[in-house]
Amino acid sequence: MQTEKLNKLNVKKLDLLIDSLKLANEKFELKKTNSTTTLNYEGTSYKESKNGGLIKKNELFFIQKVLKYVSENCTGVSIDRSKITYIKQGNLKNGYKYSKDIYEIDLNGAYWNSAYKKKYISKEIYLQGLKVSKVCRLVALGNLAKCTNVFEFNGNEYIHKGIIRSETTEGVFFDCSTECDNIMKMLKVIANENFYFYWVDAIIFKTEKTKYEICEYLDSINVPYKIKKINTLHKQADNIKIIDLKGSRTFNFKKT
Repeated sequence: MQTEKLNKLNVKKLDLLIDSLKLANEKFELKKTNSTTTLNYEGTSYKESKNGGLIKKNELFFIQKVLKYVSENCTGVSIDRSKITYIKQGNLKNGYKYSKDIYEIDLNGAYWNSAYKKKYISKEIYLQGLKVSKVCRLVALGNLAKCTNVFEFNGNEYIHKGIIRSETTEGVFFDCSTECDNIMKMLKVIANENFYFYWVDAIIFKTEKTKYEICEYLDSINVPYKIKKINTLHKQADNIKIIDLKGSRTFNFKKT
């Protein structure tokens, strides 16, 4: 819709501007990703980012540095995304609270280490990534698979104009996802009947014996990790709530 060069502004509470334009029956273009909303209107691009308050300004360059390196060196990777599970539940009873001998093991920097091992990032970028925040590293890799929905507001209603995928770089992110998922699937097999659930790069299970066996396997493949003791696990219809020394976390399994 917008063909001229746009002035770019980073803003907050973009929804207020969008609502005012809709009430005035103005025409505009809207682009949405998981973390950003961009409004293009009368020569200006207004952008709001959910990660704006989480990533330091001096780290923003790093996201673009990773994208530039991958775009110039690692394009054309093809991965079957349908085989990536990300999350998996064991045989848990709804409404039941588990509180005996529960552990969580998280893989340290699973995606970042995978990207380096597979030579998708240089040693320089890898080491630099260890000095930025965890959120920055995750956004830098997730940005490789950014998917943008484009909408046009014609003065009365939205028209979906299509989806812009990061076709040349998304395979890198999904390849790292596949490797992490394969590790989690193996840990599930090791845990066997003691498995509770896994979520991307963390697995929750019971018994000290299972903890030892999982640690032994991760050590054998040189994957770093950290161990947490879980006080309680409460399974509900579409989520699992766990409580440890640092507080509570809720993992939502509801499909949307």
